[in-house]
Amino acid sequence: GNALGENFEAGQLAGIRGTIPTAELTDEFQERLLGIDSELIDFTYGPETFDAMIITALAAEVAGSDAPNEIAANINGVTRDGTDCSTFAECKELIEAGEDINYSGPSGPQEFSQPGEPTSASFAIVEYGS
Repeated sequence: GNALGENFEAGQLAGIRGTIPTAELTDEFQERLLGIDSELIDFTYGPETFDAMIITALAAEVAGSDAPNEIAANINGVTRDGTDCSTFAECKELIEAGEDINYSGPSGPQEFSQPGEPTSASFAIVEYGS
């Protein structure tokens, strides 16, 4: 994140490479996060973490259970095919109506593969200078 270098002397990170997610961080989503923590300075992984929690909650809704194995069995299904939805409330309403859903949230479309891996994502390769 953007605060990592604060814990190192100048130049100690020079040449180190890494990756970060690059989901578009909208002003609206950033304001929602700041409403929870007004001192937040790094939004890295914010959209992805939010979506992970919503997907887990939606999978629990589909499973009708909070049992981890039943939730896990439904995670892929809430991210592909089905009726498009983009909020927990909207998706839950569709689930309650008996519809299959396709959740896409702040980090973008998920479309998990059969083994449970994302099939699309955006990321950046970053390198620290001196």
